[in-house]
Parts: sequence; structure tokens; C-alpha cells
Amino acid sequence: PPKPFVDIVHVRKARSLPDGMGSLGTRALHIKAHVGSPDQDPVLARLDSGADITLMSEDYWKSIPGLPAPKEGLRIKLYHLTGNAKVLGYIKTTILAETTGHQLASFELEAYIVRDMKVPLLVGEDFQTTYELGLNRHVTGHCEVLVGDSDMVIPASSASSVDLGFEIRKAYSSQSFIRKKAVKRSRAYDRNFGKTDPPVTAAEDVLITAESVHNIRVEAPWGSQAEWLVEKVVIGNPEMSVMAAPTTLVNSITPYLPIANASKRPWYVRKGDIVGYLKDPAAYADKPKSDEEWAKYTASAEAIKSVIEGSLKARDLADATATVPTDDKLDDDDNWGPKTTALPDDEPLKGDVADLVNLGPDIPEDVKPKLIEVLRKNRRAFGLDGRLGQVDAKVDVPLKPGAQPVSVP
Repeated sequence: PPKPFVDIVHVRKARSLPDGMGSLGTRALHIKAHVGSPDQDPVLARLDSGADITLMSEDYWKSIPGLPAPKEGLRIKLYHLTGNAKVLGYIKTTILAETTGHQLASFELEAYIVRDMKVPLLVGEDFQTTYELGLNRHVTGHCEVLVGDSDMVIPASSASSVDLGFEIRKAYSSQSFIRKKAVKRSRAYDRNFGKTDPPVTAAEDVLITAESVHNIRVEAPWGSQAEWLVEKVVIGNPEMSVMAAPTTLVNSITPYLPIANASKRPWYVRKGDIVGYLKDPAAYADKPKSDEEWAKYTASAEAIKSVIEGSLKARDLADATATVPTDDKLDDDDNWGPKTTALPDDEPLKGDVADLVNLGPDIPEDVKPKLIEVLRKNRRAFGLDGRLGQVDAKVDVPLKPGAQPVSVP
């Protein structure tokens, strides 16, 4: 019979996200790799522990010159692949990955070629078991792939905010596979095959205080273009919280991006951290194709403008009518009746009146002794040593004719 459990140990989360958003900012684990030779363009190779075998898309296989023709292998039926995916056979080649020690680790790769597969390369459990690949994960998305018993470590990523330092080569879908609604999107993929949006990184270390938003100076390959769109990303940290930057229009002359820290403690955004991805707004945003669409977009923009202006006006009015706290001790005391003045609780001034009165730096030295003499002679005019000042003079205060004096307690 199975042995009873002695105790149940609750494991602490490395991060905590809102309900229903546990996958926020997460991507499939991937490494930077070269297939066939080191001279080939790098590819995003996904390490898929849920796949029994290693798979390569037909489009990606055709894009690499010199790869062998597929051979007939096991009869395999693929599940959970979108569309009419079909296995054409397998090839044997070499896959190379750069290590943290700036070496190229070379592996023999057996991959099945799949038609109409969107991902260029899925490295399956067969490959990972053959080379005894291990893994260290971090909540930030930085990961390390450990190669057997060797000292080789391959950098990996499981988050969209971690850049492995290369342009990702994407497989594109064949038009026979795509629904009519996605044809335009597919053509855009074809034009940008082998490209990815360049990352936008923090230009300096910035400490973002708890529950606040800071504008952070960013860097990117702006070129000669002035206006850019920075697409949002979620920035993870080791303490169960995230920071986020919204999708923002940025001017390359003053490139600042707002980043929000919703946690209860301050966090650093380090120089070089990816805080977004660069997109050309002219290609990214929708464009009106008719006067009717133009009027629709304009009306939508005006409505948003009205909402923003109304919110700002309401906030300004609220600030203007808000009660400003003061140090007056009579504010909350009803015993004093109408507003009067209470004496401060500070200690009374004591000492020589000549030392207590500031004559200013511009008084000539030969004049100062005479002024000090006048001060000391009339010291009773100043409130010192706990008494009120007294002046032997009478002053006429003009009043409105016929006004009657009023005594207020």
C-alpha cells in the first residue's frame, strides 16, 4: 500500500498576477540557434517539452540552402497543430547555439519537416533527453539551459521582455491554409519575413517608487524618423509583481516612456531592460479608405479628446475647491467662535535685541553701531522675554463715518 504523506508543504510563488492573467508576459521557452552552419541567420528555437519529437516547418527548411531532402521515417500523426499540417519526412543536420562563455555548442539534430506549421523550429523531448538538457528558470524570464554534465550554459528566455540579442526569423503560413480574413496579414508577414520589431530599452537605471508612474528615457534605433509607436510589454520582477508600460507615441528627440509600478514597494528599471518594441505608426495604425471612414475616425478622436478635456477640467475644479490644510489650531475648535488669532506655542524670544534683529548684509560697518544703539534704546518696542512690545505713540485709524465699535470675544 502507498505510504501516507507526512506533511503538506505549501510552495511559495515567485510572482503573483491578477486572476485570469497568469500567462501575462510569458512566452514559450526559446533559445538563439543556427541551423546547418554558424553562417546561417539565427532562428528562435522553441524548447517544447510537450512535443515528443523535434519539428521544423517546411517554409523554414526551404529557406536554408544546403539542407538535405526529407527521408521517410515513422508514420506520425500530429495533434494540436493548426490547419492541415502534414509530415513530409525527417532530415538530419546540425544545430548550433551560443553559450554564456561565447562558444558555439554543436548538436546533431533530427527533425521532422511539417507542412503548414507556423513555428520555424520546435525542439522536442527527444532532443532534450538525448543531450540531457536541464533548465534554470527565473521569474524575470531569463533562463539558462544546462548541457548535460558539461560546464556549457545556453542563455534562454521565457518572456517577451527578455532580448536574446538577435532578430527573430519567423515562419509564415501558406495562403492555402489561411482564411480569407487573414490574407492581408499573411502578405504583411511575407514582406517582413526574417524581421522582428526592434526592442526599446531603458537608457539609464531608474528607481520607480511604489504605486507610481515614472517617465523613463529610452533608446532604440530611431533613424531619421521623428514619431514612433512603442508597443507595450509587461516587465516582471522577482517579488511577485509586475511593471508595465502602455503603448505610447514617442518622439525620437525627447524619447520618454511612462512605466507604472503597481506594487507596494519601489523597483528599479535597469539600463538595457526591454520596455517595449518599436513600430512605425504609419504601417501599424489603421488608415481610412474612404471619406466615410475618415469621418468615423475623426469623430472617434474628437470623442476621446472631449472625454480627456472633461476629465482634466473636473480634476482642476476639484483641486481648486479642495480644503487646504493649515497649521491654524482654531480650524477644528468651535469654542473660539468667529475666526481670531491664537498665540503660537513657540518659546518666546530672549536675549539682546541687537542679536535678534537682522540688520542685513548691506549695512555699512560704520553705521551698524549707531543702529544697534537705537535698537537697544527702544528694546521695549519689541516683543521679547515673554511680553508684548510697547510703543509710546498714538495712531489714528480712520473708520467709516457713523460706524459703531463691535466687541468680539
